[in-house]
Amino acid sequence: MSEPIYVNVGCGLVAPPDWINLDGSYSALFAKYSSLRWLARWLRRRPESESHEWPTNIRVWDVRRGLPFRDKTVVAVYASHFLEHLSREDARNFLSECHRVLIQEGRVRFVVPDLLSFSVKYINAKRNGGKTEATNKFLEALACWPIRDDSIWPVRFVRALKQFNIHKWFYDADSLIALISQIGFREAREAKYLDSGISKIQSVEREDRFVDSICVEAVK
Repeated sequence: MSEPIYVNVGCGLVAPPDWINLDGSYSALFAKYSSLRWLARWLRRRPESESHEWPTNIRVWDVRRGLPFRDKTVVAVYASHFLEHLSREDARNFLSECHRVLIQEGRVRFVVPDLLSFSVKYINAKRNGGKTEATNKFLEALACWPIRDDSIWPVRFVRALKQFNIHKWFYDADSLIALISQIGFREAREAKYLDSGISKIQSVEREDRFVDSICVEAVK
């Protein structure tokens, strides 16, 4: 009998060995080859002290192509600060793929920035005389446009094609629960850190990712 499959999507640097870790970034690809890992740091023009070594156990995969698993074979799909990097339509397609690959009673769990939290901070700052400063901080927090990139032009061109670093859609708890429920998931609810029906959640979840964020978990 095969081992239960737990999938960590958009894993970044958090890639525990008891999960299948998917990430579509070029950094994850470069990490598989020592020469390219060095090249990636050079192209990004970051000092060695500021670079991060990516785990080599990541499967490089763009989930906009679907999920690379058979129907009803996955126990859980987890994604922290990933869903907001998909367009509304791509997010729907991704959630449908999650539903397809999950076993009955399998679970999805998503941590995303909380639009309500950002909005409340913006309104409070405006009321307290923030004016332009409040607006700038609100828009910076949303991160809906490319940040300044000082890399050489080929790297800037490639990054512009994927634009993974840009937030393309925002959710609050109600809207994310509604979207997940529309796909066909049951019992969608807002959850706290490590409050989960997923047995291996402690391997992937990080408490600092819950700042100004929400978490929603649901069952197939």
